[in-house]
Amino acid sequence: MTNNSAKLKLADLNADNFSGFKEMVLQQADHHFCDYVGSDEKFLAEITNPESPAHVMLAWSEDKNDSVGYVLYNKMYTLKGSEIYIEDIITRDIYRGLGVGGYFFDQLKALAREESHTAVSWVVARDNVHAIRFYEERQNAKPRHHVGYDCTDSLLKNVFNEHGQQTSKVMPLTENQIPDLMGCDSYKLSPNQASFLRSAIKQDHVHTSISRDSNGKPLAILVANANFSSFRTVYGYKIEVLELTDNKAQAINAFKDLSTDLSEEAVSIDRDGHMVLFIDPTSEAQQEFVEHIDGEPYKMSEHENSFLDLYAIDAAVIYANTPEPKERVPSETVQFFIPQVQPIYR
Repeated sequence: MTNNSAKLKLADLNADNFSGFKEMVLQQADHHFCDYVGSDEKFLAEITNPESPAHVMLAWSEDKNDSVGYVLYNKMYTLKGSEIYIEDIITRDIYRGLGVGGYFFDQLKALAREESHTAVSWVVARDNVHAIRFYEERQNAKPRHHVGYDCTDSLLKNVFNEHGQQTSKVMPLTENQIPDLMGCDSYKLSPNQASFLRSAIKQDHVHTSISRDSNGKPLAILVANANFSSFRTVYGYKIEVLELTDNKAQAINAFKDLSTDLSEEAVSIDRDGHMVLFIDPTSEAQQEFVEHIDGEPYKMSEHENSFLDLYAIDAAVIYANTPEPKERVPSETVQFFIPQVQPIYR
């Protein structure tokens, strides 16, 4: 098989190139041991909706009129900052090893700079040693210590609150409450956390809530980002919690109440496709909460080494040695040497 020069650029996903894009989605679903059970119409409508938190970067060969790879990402606003979270990243098998993955990460880092995000993050299976080597050695990515749990069944079934009785008062978290949280007796929000929370509160796709006791004392907060699943074309949530009290029992009950409130909202607005909770493993309250709701370790498959670990390229790498301003150039064409193959999109 001979190689020849070809031009690669980013293309907008549309009805004309969706069939080639879907072929890659099916490939990715197979890689994840999943079936594609979504709706093509819903998928295309969601991704092309400018108000959606989900976005696609589609790499396209101009010469061959062929799809090469894609990234599906969501914009997430967390207690660690605003991030570009990669849901799917794939290069078609015939184009692998040619630098397309590096091209995607260059584009994602440039987008992060353009929109002032603090990280690019994703999860990777622990047994995917080749991908991990690429992330660590070529992208300067590092594992995060937060641990993911699939809590879809337990949260949506509301197993921990059989009688629907809350032990604390749950309410939306608003900006005017943040100064109070920076002065808590047990846990004080840092200035960075306060700033990140303010950003999260302003986003339509982010659920932020707070739990208080009968005297108004803050007990815990919850931040949940709506997240799009490509295989089922449904939304779910990526969730994090933070205790604001030293009383572990109170914190656990507050987590239960906050999660009940989120689950009820998720069902009511059709965002109950999945519920993934990332916890701080040094927090006893968060660990015991996950155990209490029977959260399942976040895994690619039933294989014992397929646990999904959270990785990130942090701000120090994203903004290192970057002249200002540095904007992403979606129309930029990059030369690659790729094999002569039959295109999957016609």
